[in-house]
Amino acid sequence: MRLHLRFHRKSEFVQAALQKDGWQLQREADDSVSARHPLVCNETAARNRLQDLGLLTTRAVSIEFLN
Repeated sequence: MRLHLRFHRKSEFVQAALQKDGWQLQREADDSVSARHPLVCNETAARNRLQDLGLLTTRAVSIEFLN
């Protein structure tokens, strides 16, 4: 499971929270970020982790769930 993230504001806070939780971030050419987590194998697991971090509904980032 891979996420595609576009930051609208507070990107440092969001990125730090993701990295602390174990997400591996990779900057993309368009200044967006691709993220993977070794324990996340599907969208449900990704959504649960993001919800626990308080990032699932934040306006600071747009999240696209990719396979």
